[in-house]
Amino acid sequence: MNRLDVYLADDELYVQGKPRIELMRGDEFAIDIKKSAKGWRMKQAIANADDIEYFWMQKDAVLKIDPVFNIRKEGKLRDQKLQVVITVPEGLNVEVAEELEWVVDNELD
Repeated sequence: MNRLDVYLADDELYVQGKPRIELMRGDEFAIDIKKSAKGWRMKQAIANADDIEYFWMQKDAVLKIDPVFNIRKEGKLRDQKLQVVITVPEGLNVEVAEELEWVVDNELD
């Protein structure tokens, strides 16, 4: 279902999605996470996007990001999407872990 996978484990239904992760050059290091979803009205679309759970953390020069996002159990499937834009200044090198290469759009070269 678009970029969402639905699966059953331990009698529980889970929904995971594949984020769109982009690396681009800019003036300073920044992470911008954009969530979107559909809804009958803007308020509902925003609430549906808020059902996206995505985890990342930064420690010193290491940024760890998940290759998937989850939809909360009480959330509805409404074409949720997640985009992560990582801006990297000139002169800094980025190394993408092998398990993330399939999901990262690297525009740094």
